[in-house]
Amino acid sequence: MGRVRWRAVVTMSVVGLGVATLGACSGSGSPGAATVTVTAAGRSSAAATPSTSLEAPGASSSPTSGPTTAPPTARSTPEPTTSTPRSRARLRISHRVVGDSRGLKLPEFTVEALTDDATTGRAARALQRALEAQVSGVVADWEAAAEAGSKPQGSVTTERVSVPVNEAELAVVVWRASVYTGGAHPLTVLRSVTVDVAHGRTVTDAGLLGQLQQAGGPAWDFERELRRAVTRQVPEDPEVATLTRDELHVYPTRAGLHVTGDQCVLACALPPLEVTIPWDRLVGPHDDIEALPDAWGL
Repeated sequence: MGRVRWRAVVTMSVVGLGVATLGACSGSGSPGAATVTVTAAGRSSAAATPSTSLEAPGASSSPTSGPTTAPPTARSTPEPTTSTPRSRARLRISHRVVGDSRGLKLPEFTVEALTDDATTGRAARALQRALEAQVSGVVADWEAAAEAGSKPQGSVTTERVSVPVNEAELAVVVWRASVYTGGAHPLTVLRSVTVDVAHGRTVTDAGLLGQLQQAGGPAWDFERELRRAVTRQVPEDPEVATLTRDELHVYPTRAGLHVTGDQCVLACALPPLEVTIPWDRLVGPHDDIEALPDAWGL
């Protein structure tokens, strides 16, 4: 969603928003199911044991492999889980963590359409394209920031992948990674993709906030509710008063709008920002938000 602010920990010449972000603080398929595998650009993809893991709302998994020691060929770590999607979910989402010769440990996603209708198929393909672009973007930023130093260094390591929402009308995938470019410490980043399964398309942060703005009218103020929620979490940080949507990412959950910010969006000593704004603070009882499931009553 645009501009991101960071506190300088090391002096580094970097170019572009993503580079500044990373450099400043870095110290089993159903019959007829459509399946596409996402492989992030800019890294090697290796043959590996296929993962049959299923990701359910709230389920998460973390890589279990040890540090990569620069093997001549890429390697992967399956990410098994035993949970299943909600009964009416139309997508099955799984992933494995793949390590390459540079030591990067990145998620490789597989999304299956559990029904054979065209809309669900479009949703599956849209989700996977977005996941691929997301991983590729983080890797590209890491490459640019790492090469801005005296020599390429550092790593990108997957910490967790979760699927907080997977329902008939909506699915959300969240990726948490540690990005290190040779500075004082790694930077933890959070990325999410939301897909409107009912309409077969992804929902951007700007698109979702735009729908909420349209429903709320001129008096609706996301930044006001954002700062109120964050202040309850970190009341002593003066930077909260200047937080805006441009520095953050959002995705919908049943409990409310979940807002995330990469480490250093506030003080670098703090963990990444995560806060949920209840829906009753953002929408009225009769507002109809297209991107949100009807079952949520919104």
